[in-house]
Amino acid sequence: MKYTLTTLNTLFGFKESTAVQENVFPIATAGKDLIAVSKTGTGKTHAYLFPIFNAIDTSANETQALILVPTLELAKQVFNMIQPFKTLDPKLSVKMVTKGSDKIAADALKSHIVIGTLGRLKALFIEENVLQIQRPKIVVIDEADMMLEKSTIEDLDSLMDKIRAQHQTMVFSATVPDNLKSFIKKYLKNPEQISIEVDEKFDPKIKHFLIPIKHRSSEVLFDLFEVINPYIALIFLNNLDELTKLSNAFNAKGMKHIVLHGKLSARERTQNLTLIRNQQVSYVLTTDLAARGIDIPEISDVISVGFPKDLDFYVHRAGRTGRAGRNGQSYIFYTVKDDQVIRQLMERGIFFEHRNLADGSLREMKPYGFKFTFRKKEADKEIARIVNQKKVAVKPNYKKKKERDIETIKRKARRAMIKKSIKEQQHIKSKVKQIEKGKSE
Repeated sequence: MKYTLTTLNTLFGFKESTAVQENVFPIATAGKDLIAVSKTGTGKTHAYLFPIFNAIDTSANETQALILVPTLELAKQVFNMIQPFKTLDPKLSVKMVTKGSDKIAADALKSHIVIGTLGRLKALFIEENVLQIQRPKIVVIDEADMMLEKSTIEDLDSLMDKIRAQHQTMVFSATVPDNLKSFIKKYLKNPEQISIEVDEKFDPKIKHFLIPIKHRSSEVLFDLFEVINPYIALIFLNNLDELTKLSNAFNAKGMKHIVLHGKLSARERTQNLTLIRNQQVSYVLTTDLAARGIDIPEISDVISVGFPKDLDFYVHRAGRTGRAGRNGQSYIFYTVKDDQVIRQLMERGIFFEHRNLADGSLREMKPYGFKFTFRKKEADKEIARIVNQKKVAVKPNYKKKKERDIETIKRKARRAMIKKSIKEQQHIKSKVKQIEKGKSE
């Protein structure tokens, strides 16, 4: 082993390791296959770069590590994070293979580390036979939950089948996709599994806000901007049509913004991200897939215009803010139709603060859930019994007494519902604390 984890942290100016780095390092440096599941922004990239650097023999002119990533932005991010390693070993060579990258020169065949997107690697390695990467020591699959989607799993299978040499495989993901088990069984050898749910030292400090709306109006979004005044806001839309419509609304108001979606060219994406990093715009409109791999640490607010179909994507969205322990806010607009989705996220341990956007402020509301269970069967029966009872002998103030009785029943029902809602919120908080306590012991 060239370096210890402590030494590497010191050399790179890190005060301490994250939980995923501490758990991965000894397993990875021992050459074992592994699967590491940890939230976005918890240091997964350095978790595999440190062991790779220790394993590389720069005296050998051959590709020894292959890092597979889902997007151009993530490839660039990893490539840039590797550059400081060259100060420790100037002979280290790295090649990025993505759509729009330079043509592969002869010396690329000798790069010690190759980082690439699936489509481009498949074209150069399998179809054109230009890259010679069939005998790496280490293969890393980053953002595995994206790599194992229907649109990309075929390319991943093609690459993995073509790599003939015995190698160490490391899989990193923010969530556990449904088809991960079948992939593990096919390509990994007795892998160690690491799951970091909470990292006390580096866990994002994110507040989640639920804001009720009657309809999906862009005006509500602009009203929110007036209240929160974001430094950089990342705004998620569920599809390209919604994104385009909202972009047009921004243009109509003369509000400078950028868009990120799958149909942009690599050059357009780079130009847009440069505007953000140079602090020339404060609003980024994006889809879930387009936002993966983007590293903008200054994001202050994440806003979801509707819930994603895959609830794991909500976790990814919120994780774009509050990076490395900073504070961040995640806002989501909802309607009555979103009740089931919200409850599912609450069961996963997400605590939502309920706010109403009105009169230029976010006003605190009662805990989410009580109003969707307002009408109780027993209360309805009692009210119906009073309303429909036969008027045999009408006493003075009969109508007023009936109204008072009905109001008493309603008050009791409301109190019961509020108590139930508070109890549910306390249960969720208790569940989260238990998880955090278990991880810290």
